[in-house]
Amino acid sequence: MTLGIAVATRAIDDAQAEGGQVVVMTDSRLSIDQRSLDQYFKAVSLGARSAAISAGNGTPFIVATEGARPFIAANAKNRQSRGLPPLSVWSEATFVWLYLETTFDRFRELVPQARTVIVVAGFFSDNTPGLVRLERDGEIRQVSVFRPRRGGRSHVVVGSDSYAPVLKEAFRRSAPPKGRSFHEVASVLWDVMKHEGTPTRSIGGGLALGFCKANDDSFNWPIIEIEDQSFLRGFDLPQFPNAQKPIHIEYDARLFASLEMEHEESPFASGDEPDDHIFASPGLSVGDPRLFVVGDDDSWLLEKLNDRDANLT
Repeated sequence: MTLGIAVATRAIDDAQAEGGQVVVMTDSRLSIDQRSLDQYFKAVSLGARSAAISAGNGTPFIVATEGARPFIAANAKNRQSRGLPPLSVWSEATFVWLYLETTFDRFRELVPQARTVIVVAGFFSDNTPGLVRLERDGEIRQVSVFRPRRGGRSHVVVGSDSYAPVLKEAFRRSAPPKGRSFHEVASVLWDVMKHEGTPTRSIGGGLALGFCKANDDSFNWPIIEIEDQSFLRGFDLPQFPNAQKPIHIEYDARLFASLEMEHEESPFASGDEPDDHIFASPGLSVGDPRLFVVGDDDSWLLEKLNDRDANLT
């Protein structure tokens, strides 16, 4: 099992490109039966400015993202050569969906109870940030799209049912101006990772964190430092004298303890925020025209998104 979060933050004015960004954060433990490996990729790059995290069975995730990556790169290059806007997070996610569909049912022949959830974080063709959640659980297929309203944030938490509501509540309370954004969320996730015994046995390893701002050319995977430990994409990092300066997480041990106590007394909500996701499909089959259109890319989806924003204003 995993515990992770993907976040999209949008500027009040979309012309202020530096104000929009996406962030992903997850643990790095791979568990099989009662065994575990503490250094495993649960957060990966996709396109130049996108990344994906996953929960559930890891093999379909790795196959789907690795299968999609060269097609994402080729189509992004093609669009650039034709003077078209960059490939959107929607199209990148649909390439992942194609390979997830191709792989998942075959994987179920080995693991009948397989379930895989993938969240792709990146930018739409108009450079606004967004998230796309892809889910296969047995015969269930679900695709959901999230984009924050101007000046807002959207998030998707994946993984442990026991602690997902706690991490979601940490995110809700981390909102500016009082909150300290990803420092508080990282603190809570780190404490869950350190938690001993059931139900967190399968959550642990190192802390992986990546981000991309709307005016960045590529997704960033910085070295992060928390409680005198350093990680790069969840892997323990040896001390190199010329390594990049790490991002120091301002760890607060009180947050998790307080939230866990509150959750035990009165459970936090675990569902999506009201009006947060605008498009949810019970499953898009391979060949559906909404999945990928070379010329229009995500124009039909942006129209839905903009209509949603106008109706909620």
